Amino acid sequence: MLSFYPFLHNSDLAKFIDGSHPTPPKTVDNLPNPAYTAWFCNDQLVLSWIIGSTHESYLSQIVGAATALEAWNKLATTYASGSRAQIRLLKSKFYRLQKGSTESISQYVQRAKHMWDQLSALNSPVP
Repeated sequence: MLSFYPFLHNSDLAKFIDGSHPTPPKTVDNLPNPAYTAWFCNDQLVLSWIIGSTHESYLSQIVGAATALEAWNKLATTYASGSRAQIRLLKSKFYRLQKGSTESISQYVQRAKHMWDQLSALNSPVP
């Protein structure tokens, strides 16, 4: 997920996940607020990028998130602050990873990548 963070900065959209661009009011003087409409469109774009770049096993964590910031915070809260025990367990599984006899190479590599992604998200990547 962190791989698209530079893209968000370059596109001036990181403000939708770092909290620096709060939601404008939906209306101003009882009329639709164009600033809200523009904010909403960009926020939903970022939210769709988060959903699209999130491994399917993590999607349950962001179901129901209405904004990009809400989805980002849910993922960060759940995965970015892993305990040492959680990291040790994941590393142990990663180092003992073996290809199953009925498993394709593609499936094996997918499992390895998934574990590597989890460790990276916990700020403990495998070199």
